[in-house]
Amino acid sequence: MSGFGPDDVDMTDMINNPTPTSDVAAGRNPPLPDPRPLFARAVQTARATIAGVRADQFDAPTPCADFDVRVLTGHLVAVLHRAEVIGAGRSPFEAPAVTVGVPDDGYLEVFDRRAAEAEAVWAAADLADIVTVPWTQMPGVIALMIYTSEVTVHTWDLAVATGQEPAWDGDVVAMSLTAMQRGLPDEGRMESFAELGTAVPFEQVVPVGADAAPIEQLVAWCGRNPANAV
Repeated sequence: MSGFGPDDVDMTDMINNPTPTSDVAAGRNPPLPDPRPLFARAVQTARATIAGVRADQFDAPTPCADFDVRVLTGHLVAVLHRAEVIGAGRSPFEAPAVTVGVPDDGYLEVFDRRAAEAEAVWAAADLADIVTVPWTQMPGVIALMIYTSEVTVHTWDLAVATGQEPAWDGDVVAMSLTAMQRGLPDEGRMESFAELGTAVPFEQVVPVGADAAPIEQLVAWCGRNPANAV
C-alpha cells in the first residue's frame, strides 16, 4: 500500500475539522489513497469467513460479548448496509445495527446483495464529500477507511468464534490499523464517547507485543484481546 503513512495526514484533525470539498479539489490538503479497492477486498475476506461457518456454530459465543455467531453475522450484513447509506449521503441510522430475519443458510445471499449495493454506491461517490457517520461528519474517504476496519475487525471476531484462519490481506489490515490509530486515539477515548452521549463501540486498547501480527495489533487497538478472544 502506498500514499498513507504515519506522517502523511493528521487523521484525527481531519475527522474533527473536515476539509471542505473545494479545498481537497484545489490540492490544499495532501490526498488520501482511494480506499475502495481495499474495502472490496475486506468484504471478500468477510464473505469467505461467513461461507466457512458451519450450521452447528450459529449459537456459539464470539469476542463481541453481546453477539453470538448468528447476531454477529447479521451485524456484518448491517455494516455493509450502513456503509451504503452513508456513501449515498443519507443518515446512517436508516440501517439497523443488526440485520435480522435471515435464515442461517441465507446470510451469504443477503451479504452478497448488500456488498454489491455498497460497492456500487461508493464507486459513484465523490470521496471528498462530507458524509454523516453515527458520531460525527467527515470526508467520505475517511469514513470508508473506518468501515473497512469495521468489516475486518468483525471478520476476525467471526473467524475466532468459528475456528477459522482467514488469509488476511496485508494492505487492508495496514490501512485499517493506521486509520484507527489516527481516528480512535488511545488516550481519552472512553471520555470522548461519554461526552458525545453515545454508546461506546470500542473498549480500551489491549497492549500487545511489537511482534504481534498486524491483524492482532488492529483488533487489540479496537479493544479485543487476541490472547483470550472468546
